[in-house]
Amino acid sequence: MKSEKDSIQINKLKHYITFFRIIIYRELSDLRKLSIRNLKWFVMRKVGRIHSLATIVRYFRKKSYPIQSPSVDLNKESIFDAVDIDSIVNGLQHNGYALGLNLPSAITNEILDYAYNEPCYANGKVNLGFYYPEREQVKESELSISIADYFNASISCEAIQTLSQDPALLEIARQYLGGEPVSQGCKLWWSFPTDFDLYDQFKYGQTFHYDLDDYNALKFFFYLTDPGRSDGLHVCVAGSHKKKRVLDKILRHYASDSSIIKFYGQESVRPIEAGVGKGFVEDAFCLHKGNPPECSNRLLLSLEYALKDYAMQHD
Repeated sequence: MKSEKDSIQINKLKHYITFFRIIIYRELSDLRKLSIRNLKWFVMRKVGRIHSLATIVRYFRKKSYPIQSPSVDLNKESIFDAVDIDSIVNGLQHNGYALGLNLPSAITNEILDYAYNEPCYANGKVNLGFYYPEREQVKESELSISIADYFNASISCEAIQTLSQDPALLEIARQYLGGEPVSQGCKLWWSFPTDFDLYDQFKYGQTFHYDLDDYNALKFFFYLTDPGRSDGLHVCVAGSHKKKRVLDKILRHYASDSSIIKFYGQESVRPIEAGVGKGFVEDAFCLHKGNPPECSNRLLLSLEYALKDYAMQHD
């Protein structure tokens, strides 16, 4: 019979094996994309992890990407009511994320209608498409599905097109990024309750990580279903966009919950609790994750902006 000490050692070994699988998966993924696409993107992915170098790049970029004055009346043209842009930008600068964006019900309903009537794709696989109302039949096929993405939603959904061009969102991005924002694309996806292990959770963004899609980038998120505490809340680590452990900078895409709490403090780990249509904005460099849903399915929309589009993020 195995002793408790033996069980602990075995669990530690499994953890380290998973840890190295994650590193190898991420680095090989970057190398594969380099070989078929984009050297500048690959260099950014490596240099951007070094905070001092990324800061230098951002400084010179602000000289090259001057901010233009908005050409519209934000209060008149935006679909959002009474957005406090200064407060949101200040929140981003201080915490790495900010609340205060609420979708009109008409836009929310239009996106939900799209999600129910267009095919989504299990685990991001283009050969595993299905309609969301058929979810129960798909489950009976014994295919383990953690997420399901909608491809080209930014083109085929008029409500998402309208949202991505909203002047209030663009002004927040303009002020925070320090230049004219360009779209890095959107992502609309379901997250489903699963019993996936740590490695699979990592693959689908359900472990703490930060995104490196440009030297500075910004993401807007909107809940399209009501995520209760056990149904896939998005979690941010406040202040981590400015200060990270060296290990988190280097590995980028994996950090355990216990190590995050130990270094950054429990008070910095902040679940974003909100209802249908509620939104928030996050510095992509801020550590974050989407908790795996336990009971109900979660639908989330994200829109990303940066100062350069490497054509690597579009859906």
